[in-house]
Amino acid sequence: GDLVRPRGPISGGYISKDRSRMRCTSLLDEVKLKWEQAHESLEAARKDFDRVDADLRTRGAVLAEFDTVLERYRIQYMQVKTKPAQLDNEIKMMEKSLEEMVRS
Repeated sequence: GDLVRPRGPISGGYISKDRSRMRCTSLLDEVKLKWEQAHESLEAARKDFDRVDADLRTRGAVLAEFDTVLERYRIQYMQVKTKPAQLDNEIKMMEKSLEEMVRS
């Protein structure tokens, strides 16, 4: 067949056009295979990412709920904490008004 001068690092002088075409085809197949593998690993990585993302969203929702409950408890605690002082004041007021009633 026709002989062509190879380009690139191909040893052994001239090769036939058919061999050259075969070599190109096999290189192309290799590139296609590598591309498919890269695509598959990218898909796998995307699935992993989606799973982790969903997990984090769930945890975020749980944490937000926890925060809400914590805040509710904090408010209740502050109310309970200030209650004795409030009662103390009320008792003092009652004592004062009793003293005034006794005086008059």
